[in-house]
Amino acid sequence: MDHTVSGTPDSVFEVFNDYAGWKRWAGPPPVTLEREGETHSSGVGAVRRFAALPPVREEIVAYDPPHLMSYTLLSGAPIRNHLGTVTFSQGDTGCAVNWTAQYEPIIPGTGAVLDIVVRWFFRRILSRLDHFMNKHQS
Repeated sequence: MDHTVSGTPDSVFEVFNDYAGWKRWAGPPPVTLEREGETHSSGVGAVRRFAALPPVREEIVAYDPPHLMSYTLLSGAPIRNHLGTVTFSQGDTGCAVNWTAQYEPIIPGTGAVLDIVVRWFFRRILSRLDHFMNKHQS
């Protein structure tokens, strides 16, 4: 999913990767930082927890500010072999964000439905991030 977000890669990356701050702009489900990362609180090794039913837990596996972060699912969704990657780069009218996810459904035949849900979630989060960044430009 590609989306242009108001702001620079530095500012958008910072807001997107401040999991405690997600409640200010992303809406439900709330996200908490269950474990801090090795060299940065939101960096490699950090575990973020989405308060969904069941809770979704993800671990950050790559963190290169302000360009890229990748994560993998630990628990809470009917998928396996998951890798999500979000990249941030300077676009013509703001920060170009590209969010991709690779995964396999645990339940055969559910891939198309999961794809719809994932795209909906990505679109919703990136739209809310753009709205927040647009309102809070310095």
